[in-house]
Amino acid sequence: MRITAPGHLQVLALVVLCLAAAWATLHSPTIFFDSTLVIARKLGLQTMAEGVETQAQYQALKELGCNSFQGYLFGQPMPADALAALL
Repeated sequence: MRITAPGHLQVLALVVLCLAAAWATLHSPTIFFDSTLVIARKLGLQTMAEGVETQAQYQALKELGCNSFQGYLFGQPMPADALAALL
């Protein structure tokens, strides 16, 4: 979903803001992530980084204050029965 105005965040009653790790390809990814995470914190949102594939991505996002993570670094897609066995 594309959010074009600050009021949309309040209208949608978001609880979690997801950030795609692909944004890390930007010229200054730290500025983008840091700014986005600051806005999320000020709005009282939890944050999740999606597509985290390396320890370096995880560490950088964690240091910037991201709350949760998902991606190949933590596990590859698997059938439901394999997931149940893992848990």
